Amino acid sequence: MKPRRKTSRKSWAMAPGMTPALAGRFERGMTRGDTVKHLTSPDRKTYVVPASRYKVHCGMHPAWARRIAKLNKKNISIKKRDGSDRRALTQEYCLKGLHRMTGRM
Repeated sequence: MKPRRKTSRKSWAMAPGMTPALAGRFERGMTRGDTVKHLTSPDRKTYVVPASRYKVHCGMHPAWARRIAKLNKKNISIKKRDGSDRRALTQEYCLKGLHRMTGRM
């Protein structure tokens, strides 16, 4: 039999899903601008819970899951927009580089 991983020991004796404190921490991370992927990836600093525990919690609390899905969609959209190379290029000059983007027509 394989020994348990160290990371699984902290939630070994917990009920399925997330505790109210973890759910609140997860929701605060979402309102801060993190995505579900960031909050469920163990290699990130923003890690809260494993993806499996998050999925179980969503199944147990569908209203909470809808609220989180809406925040996740918004955060992903913002990250895509801000990370776009075209957005960075057109902040100062037009896409063709002909004139400055001053906001006046």
